Amino acid sequence: MKRIIRLFSTTLPILVLFSCAAQQHTENAVSMYQEAMRKYEKKDYYDARKLFQETIPLLKGKKEIIPAQFYMAQCYFYDKKYRESAYYFAEFYKTYPRVQQTEEALYMQGYSMYLDSPEIRLDATKTEKALHVLKQYIHQFPRGTYQPQVQQCIQELQDKLALKAFRNAKLYYHLGHYQATLIAVNNFQEAYPDALYGEEATYIKTKAQCKLAEAAAAENQLNTWKVVIQYYYELLDQYPDSKYAQEMQAIYEQALKKVDQLTSYQTMKNN
Repeated sequence: MKRIIRLFSTTLPILVLFSCAAQQHTENAVSMYQEAMRKYEKKDYYDARKLFQETIPLLKGKKEIIPAQFYMAQCYFYDKKYRESAYYFAEFYKTYPRVQQTEEALYMQGYSMYLDSPEIRLDATKTEKALHVLKQYIHQFPRGTYQPQVQQCIQELQDKLALKAFRNAKLYYHLGHYQATLIAVNNFQEAYPDALYGEEATYIKTKAQCKLAEAAAAENQLNTWKVVIQYYYELLDQYPDSKYAQEMQAIYEQALKKVDQLTSYQTMKNN
């Protein structure tokens, strides 16, 4: 019994010290979190971010850890560090899929990526990833608060990708790569059927096909000229008041003449 009393008398102070230390640790973490929030509310985002980073590991198991992680991502956003804010909002969304801030976190991830999307001449990978996340928001929150903003961002990113695809097709044409032009235009029209550059794309496609027809081997010329005529009708069907109508009319008449000549020649040859 005396051994038990001695053991208890030895262990009790340690437990008390441990409990006091744990309480002090919690109080310090919460105090740091509150100071970070004060700096955040004063729009001192750099210092707030640093404090949140220091505090988050100390807040494990505490309710404050959720807003701390969310506001740290917000600090990156307001400091215009969009790549970092997208990363931390993505981590928040994955870690807390059912908290109050989940919808906003997914939106802010996509919006950060939208703002980080590079100019048209650069690689489109970031733009495509931003589109993916924003479309995920549309699917995940069909009645979400940020639907109008997300729809607008999606449209702008799609317009950017459409313009990039169109410019690539146009570049192929100016470089004299006419087969590549046709492939690029067809891919552009399939991916962006409602793009602003559809009329000019069909015009370029028709001209590229005409160039191919002029350079085609004798045995292939008839079919290639027939495709020119097909593209001419495609242009006028979609754009009856096309600004390229006069030029296309000349190409169409050239194609008709060639088809008649080649058809007559083949008929004579077969007879």
